[in-house]
Amino acid sequence: MKNIKKIGLSALAGALAMTSAHAGAISVSGSMEVSYTKGSGKHTTGNPLGQNNELTFAASTELDNGVTVAYKNTATDTALANDSELVFGNIPILGGTLSMQSTGSPLDGIDNKMPTAFNDAEGAVGSIADVSGANGDFGIRYTLSDVAG
Repeated sequence: MKNIKKIGLSALAGALAMTSAHAGAISVSGSMEVSYTKGSGKHTTGNPLGQNNELTFAASTELDNGVTVAYKNTATDTALANDSELVFGNIPILGGTLSMQSTGSPLDGIDNKMPTAFNDAEGAVGSIADVSGANGDFGIRYTLSDVAG
């Protein structure tokens, strides 16, 4: 019985020794600004309170084959707009960098959907024109690595 336990523990230790650990880095940063603006005297024009927000997530790691992967997503308070980027570097077969970028707002995806009970089809914004005007862009860029130097 003791020999079986020793064999089992040896096999487990060997399996754990052969497993590689992968580490990556992730960071979260953000900012928030609140302001109060008052006109001269007792008169104000509109709402005197203001607020500005930004939240950024960034992550990066390196794969076993040397390919580096980096991701960044920034969300702001402006019409639920966000910017995201996914970059693959040191690609062995392609020999360069592949970058995928997305900017804009996800609100265009809910344009003209069937409403549910107690919900307007355009409930997040004022009108259909507002939703259709808040669409996003997507781009893919490949950069060849410098062969000469």
